[in-house]
Amino acid sequence: MAALVLPPDYLGSTLMQPPGVSDYVMIAWLSMSMGTVAGALGSGFADEDAIRQAACSRREQERRARLSRQEPDGADTSQE
Repeated sequence: MAALVLPPDYLGSTLMQPPGVSDYVMIAWLSMSMGTVAGALGSGFADEDAIRQAACSRREQERRARLSRQEPDGADTSQE
């Protein structure tokens, strides 16, 4: 995948030597590591409601809200 984004000519001019497979593996590893760290940091800043809103559709959110208003026996406690 890195070979598609970074053509060998460009990478070679940046490294000042012909790029090898190990150079592309290093770039892939670095990209993956940076993505993992960024994801971990980002997940620490999100609260449960923000995660639920991003992950669930509006219809699912409405269904969950309806279910949370119901008593354990299934009776609706809302005053609608």
